[in-house]
Amino acid sequence: MKWPKSYRIGYRIMRLVSWDRDESRAADLAGRTNTGWRITQYCSDRAVCEQANTILHEVIHNILTTAQYDVGDDTKEETIIQCIANGLCTFAYQNRHLWRKLGKAVRM
Repeated sequence: MKWPKSYRIGYRIMRLVSWDRDESRAADLAGRTNTGWRITQYCSDRAVCEQANTILHEVIHNILTTAQYDVGDDTKEETIIQCIANGLCTFAYQNRHLWRKLGKAVRM
């Protein structure tokens, strides 16, 4: 799937780029974000649904950073974010019509 080259969270415009497969595997990560460099990387050799989940996961990290919200524990933060990303992906898949309607509603 061809993803957009960037996305916006608040005042930040984040570049969205494919991450080198070997580097991703060496780091044992599917994605990562560096808000200082304003870049989000995802591993493009994974299934499209995994890429979507990873991008959503990184977007949630950016939302927390933009809101200056600190969970306080990195492991706990990862668990919470993964739970939310998984839940939103499942919701979007199981409720496509409602997901599209929500997207239209927030643009109004």
